[in-house]
Amino acid sequence: MNRFAFLFFLLPTVAFAHEGVSVTHAWAPPSMAQTNGVGFLTLNASGDDALIGVESDCCKIIEMHEMTMKNDVMRMRRVEKIALPDHEDVKLKSGGYHLMLIGLKKPLEAGDKIPVTLNFEHAKPVDAVLQVKRRSSKPVAHHEHH
Repeated sequence: MNRFAFLFFLLPTVAFAHEGVSVTHAWAPPSMAQTNGVGFLTLNASGDDALIGVESDCCKIIEMHEMTMKNDVMRMRRVEKIALPDHEDVKLKSGGYHLMLIGLKKPLEAGDKIPVTLNFEHAKPVDAVLQVKRRSSKPVAHHEHH
């Protein structure tokens, strides 16, 4: 069994992996009639790396942003890269790092699949798909496989 097949056996939630970078939980909420959307995912690299850009035909541009809270004021700023420490999950999620899909060609609707290409400082690009789905009102159970 090659090492990528073994990785998929151990981590069944891995949606996409290439050259030591795995992508899980890639999704986006519906955008309604808005011209911008947001994307979330979890990244894990098998060596120190960084996400340096994201591309898709779904919109004019995708920027990486970070939300922070300082003195009870929420701020959002664009970042040039997101560090991926060796073997640590880096979650792009609401209230932290996330992808801004700017200038959507059409609103995101539940059930849509948005292809994206993730570009890294060291690893080769990884193609992934953001599944458009509604935010869950219930906590999602996390299952670990041994």
